[in-house]
Amino acid sequence: MYDILLQNCHIFGHDESDTLGIRNGMIEYIGNGVEKQAKKKIDLEGRMIVPGFVDSHTHMLSLGLSLTGLELSGAKSKDEALNKVKEYAKKAEKIIVGRGWDESLWKDRTYITREDLDVIEKPVILFRRDGHMATLNIAALRILALESRKDGILKEKELDLLDPLITPSKTVQKKALQEAFKRALQEGVTFVRDIVDANTFEVYKKMKHIPIGVKMLIYDNDANKSICNESSICGVKTFLDGSIGAMTAAVSDWDSSNVLATKDNLSSIAQHAWNMKLPLAVHAIGDKATELAAEVLSEGSHFKNSIEHFELVHDDLLQSMDRHIIASCQPNFLQWSLPGGLYERRLGRYWLENNNPYRKILDSGIHLAFGSDCMPFGPLYGIKLATSSPFQKQRISAEEAITCYTYEGAYLLGMEQIGKLEKGYYADIVILSNTLDRLDNCKVEATLVHGRTLYSSDSFKGLK
Repeated sequence: MYDILLQNCHIFGHDESDTLGIRNGMIEYIGNGVEKQAKKKIDLEGRMIVPGFVDSHTHMLSLGLSLTGLELSGAKSKDEALNKVKEYAKKAEKIIVGRGWDESLWKDRTYITREDLDVIEKPVILFRRDGHMATLNIAALRILALESRKDGILKEKELDLLDPLITPSKTVQKKALQEAFKRALQEGVTFVRDIVDANTFEVYKKMKHIPIGVKMLIYDNDANKSICNESSICGVKTFLDGSIGAMTAAVSDWDSSNVLATKDNLSSIAQHAWNMKLPLAVHAIGDKATELAAEVLSEGSHFKNSIEHFELVHDDLLQSMDRHIIASCQPNFLQWSLPGGLYERRLGRYWLENNNPYRKILDSGIHLAFGSDCMPFGPLYGIKLATSSPFQKQRISAEEAITCYTYEGAYLLGMEQIGKLEKGYYADIVILSNTLDRLDNCKVEATLVHGRTLYSSDSFKGLK
């Protein structure tokens, strides 16, 4: 007898089947609607079911802190963002930390600066959406003895100076992670590859219950043997450049100092990871960074090394790159890749049509895993962009996009029983409101992890 029988549904990867049976947290049956005994039978009325999404590049603590703190990603203008900060300042006790502002979406398209924030007496630290720069007011700069910083902007490694000011207590971090897990289930995410520092790793270790699957990338400066021997650690993360929004990416005609490591430096970091039997994940956005990352990672083809973001990629690199290297990309970044958007303004016409070339990546036989980088968190948003891009090099089918957000993420993590709807796989399942030909209006109705319903929308009563 099955625990749950999902009936009258479209099953991803099984066009001829309409029924899926679950027993003991595993998928036990996929076929047609013949009579089967089950403790619970659910008529999905033609809805679509897909494997649980795997977010291959995310920051769960940052997501949770944005959900519980000052979140600015929804601000449609600088004035709106600043008004949110001022309102928040009225109740903030000490230091005001905000996240998510994005000037590329505003009419004037100018960064928030110290001048904008000096009207607030309490220290203010506002992180840009990409996390590669932050703006501080004079009160915050004074704490760091950086009063001479006229624009109040800190970028890349300078942001490490903020850690003593912004790192919340372990209790706050734990609550933030719990909120992030709730959001994950609402978005149909059942497994994440979370990027953490040693502090966040320790918070994870103290958590008694984590409702979704979690594997962690540890930053290279925290990658010691004690941490890297833990089964929850799946790799080491390092940076080769910054971001396009902060203008710190290693783009050919940009500042050469944007390349953060030499070939020898990167090779040394890679060998350190490989000596601990772990793959290396390299943050590389600009074309100079992607080329260097591909060159060095080819030396460790016995590991599932990855290039994180992999945005500006020339065709010849796609043809020559070692096929053991995995492209870990974020389709939601295509929000900046529309005509007149941030990428065209920053990079010009050529890269507007050639950034994030998912079609070319797949056609080249390179494994492509999708994640969100929390900009924003949620697979359906990125999937819609990847399937509707106006540029052929970026646009892929809905089936391919879902595979990149499920099976390919499982492949990257080396998880053999998730990422597919097949007999013998874990019953990590997402019920969608629509079929793949109607993705524009699609939403997550329910999320099952190992056959247990951990999220069900208010409008969907089937699994309550």
